[in-house]
Amino acid sequence: MIKRGVQMIYLTATLRPADQEEFFSIVKAQDVKIIRGPTTRPNIRYSVFEHDVDVEEITAIRDLVEQKLQEYPAPAKIIIYGSKIETIEEIGRELGYHVYQAKVGSGREKEHIQQRWGSGDGRVIVWPATHLG
Repeated sequence: MIKRGVQMIYLTATLRPADQEEFFSIVKAQDVKIIRGPTTRPNIRYSVFEHDVDVEEITAIRDLVEQKLQEYPAPAKIIIYGSKIETIEEIGRELGYHVYQAKVGSGREKEHIQQRWGSGDGRVIVWPATHLG
């Protein structure tokens, strides 16, 4: 008897090395070959900012984003990560930024948000940190 397998390729930007074993177990992957690329990119900057406790969080975010949009002109874009869906929805609603998360709407609505973001309609998007892995 000859066994023939199906070649599977899993691509992810968020799977941490510590979670690989569990992931491969869940998808029942065997004979795994891992290819990793660098995660640093010269055109991307990651920053974490703390704001003064006397300043409302939404105000601090708006001020920082406005500063960065001036500092980095178009086509530069900004992604704001939030730890809770409620937080990113509030930021998006209060400041008028695109929000992208799993329950944002139908597949068509998500595609529309991605197209608008990709086409330069809005330079700021709010994203849940859970997508980071």
